[in-house]
Amino acid sequence: MSIHWSAPIGFLLFFGFQFRLVGWLVLAAIILIHEAGHAFLVRRFSLVVYSIVLTGTGGECTWAGHATPTQRAIIAWGGVLAQVPLLLLGLALGALLPPKAPALVVEAETTLVSVNVMLIAFNLLPIPALDGWHAWRVFAPSNIGSLWTTIRRASLRKRARELEDEMAQLVRNRKVR
Repeated sequence: MSIHWSAPIGFLLFFGFQFRLVGWLVLAAIILIHEAGHAFLVRRFSLVVYSIVLTGTGGECTWAGHATPTQRAIIAWGGVLAQVPLLLLGLALGALLPPKAPALVVEAETTLVSVNVMLIAFNLLPIPALDGWHAWRVFAPSNIGSLWTTIRRASLRKRARELEDEMAQLVRNRKVR
């Protein structure tokens, strides 16, 4: 994980040329968690993650491997789905805030909710450079069957790993006796 030199410039532009430490930190966390959501699914499909970079235009998860169109769409959804817990945290924080809450807490809550929703909506636009370009393809009629197969295979791979671990444990236990 790294921070590109353009990140502070992008954050300055995003926050209207104001240095807002809490807003910047929360925005950075949102972007990094978004990219970690992609990376998690890339690894779940046994592909290789090279890097996660925070940039002036957001973030970038660089990965390699042969992904089916359905896997690519699922990976695209991973970013915005990873943002949802932060959105829920912000909503809970907003519900619990007293009327005269400290400004820094209000800024964190605002970033977790308003900025997060804006980033989710923007990312899901079906524009080639954004996640929405691939994400919405998962709902194409030709991909529904492939989606089910992908989910089923991932489940079967997980169960196979569990069985391998159980078998290895049994072999270790047998050698101990």
